[in-house]
Amino acid sequence: MKKLFASLCFLLFLAGCGNDSATSVEGKEEEGTKQADKQPATDDEQVQEKKKVKAEPVTKKDGQGDYHVLFDGDIQVKDNTLTASGTTNLLPGSKLFFQIDALDGVIIGSSATTLVKNDGSFQLEQKLPSNYDFPVVNSRIVFNPASSTDDKITSHYTEMGEPLTGPFVRLYTEGNELRKEISVGTEIPLDNTETVIPIEAPSWNIPEDYGSPNVWMEAEVQEDENFIYISGKSNLLEGTSIHGMLDIEGYITSGYSDRDNTNPDGSFHLVINHPKKKIEDLQGYEIRLKFSPSDSNSFPYIYETYGENGEQLQGNLVVNENGENEIVYVLNVQK
Repeated sequence: MKKLFASLCFLLFLAGCGNDSATSVEGKEEEGTKQADKQPATDDEQVQEKKKVKAEPVTKKDGQGDYHVLFDGDIQVKDNTLTASGTTNLLPGSKLFFQIDALDGVIIGSSATTLVKNDGSFQLEQKLPSNYDFPVVNSRIVFNPASSTDDKITSHYTEMGEPLTGPFVRLYTEGNELRKEISVGTEIPLDNTETVIPIEAPSWNIPEDYGSPNVWMEAEVQEDENFIYISGKSNLLEGTSIHGMLDIEGYITSGYSDRDNTNPDGSFHLVINHPKKKIEDLQGYEIRLKFSPSDSNSFPYIYETYGENGEQLQGNLVVNENGENEIVYVLNVQK
């Protein structure tokens, strides 16, 4: 019995030694794994070095949200592309449209759009057609509250734009309603491959008798090989349609004309194709500037002021044509 007990104890002792050996080996394997984990990281695994970057706080434009709307910046022409950039005090999120018109008044392409950023900045871009050969292009940046996609913007400025003020405000009609929008117009010469024109607020010189039915006009004329440029002044109300046409003795000149709506001070600008491109022996021509209330006028106050058929028009420029009174101002140009 004692021998059997001794044998069992001996076997248990051997088993215990075997477990210690296994434990020891496992411990070495874990230690080896830990050592492997501590090996230097490869270049791809190393943490990238941090670099300090320039971070400037976004500051709001002074007077942001004021109803007296302001714009500043410039329009750059490069590689046949117009880029308008600058700042405005319109609310962030206000939608701007960028339109470019040819010298003959034809709108080129669709409008580019953007939203005013939090700091009041904006950037718009339009490309001129490759075959555009006029020496000048007219651009307009437009903000129309009724066209906004943000209800907060429309609510602030109202759909009709009633509270808007400042030199960039222009009138338009929607149905029978008189409304306001912001229009930033710039005339851009294209005589250089690269041009930068500042965005400037217009200075309106409103005459003392502005809106009087006793209408007067005056104009200056310039010309080059291709066009006749007419810069006019009047006391006519904003938005009055002025039709300019050439009259050349012995010729039919129906294609030589242009039309413009008067600015807030009664001024206007017309550009007419020069007839000497087709008439080599041109001796001279007459420019006839006409205003008739019933011709292409949509503002209700024009009919109220001058009469639907011009019956309230006064002065030495009044001419009766087919029972309607109209204003006719004639300039004689001799070569």
